[in-house]
Amino acid sequence: MNSRQIAFFDFDGTITKKDSFIDFIQYVYGVPRFFYGLLRKSPYLLGYKTGLYPNYRAKEHILSHFFSGMDYAAFQEIAEKYSRERLPCLVINSALNKIRYHKLQQHVIVIVSASISDWLQYWCDREGLALISSELEVVDQKITGKLAGKNCYGAEKVVRIRLAYNLDRYDCIHAYGDSRGDKEMLALADVSHYRVF
Repeated sequence: MNSRQIAFFDFDGTITKKDSFIDFIQYVYGVPRFFYGLLRKSPYLLGYKTGLYPNYRAKEHILSHFFSGMDYAAFQEIAEKYSRERLPCLVINSALNKIRYHKLQQHVIVIVSASISDWLQYWCDREGLALISSELEVVDQKITGKLAGKNCYGAEKVVRIRLAYNLDRYDCIHAYGDSRGDKEMLALADVSHYRVF
């Protein structure tokens, strides 16, 4: 295997047509309950949008509203079903073609996402891709609604990448992203692609 080049892909909005975090909640609860939940948590979302509230806290409020206290095994079953049935419908063909290009070149390919690993892992395994992503906190086999560790967003993406990979081993680093949450990861790369798809 040629491990001299490595490619890091953001997931939501880069590989997919829409945000999988939002889509997953709608898949589980339906659109009306999803929007009702957003309405209840609107002060936190507004605070995030105006820069007064950190990204991870807003995410935890949404996670808590919809999933706090849920049995983790049941959640994993739903997440895998979503990954099998729904995620392929969201994937942009040109993004998948670029992933396959890197595969043909025998480059290491890593998905780096702020979304939760549970609904990304099955898709990544099926495509033969490594995954770095946010994780749910689970206590006594129940979801707490908090994240285990930091949200894999912004500078944290680079922290996680450097923990998982010795980048000095690679002659060329590629990165693909579409938002401000990918800025640091794109800056890390030798060849960066912003909203290329």
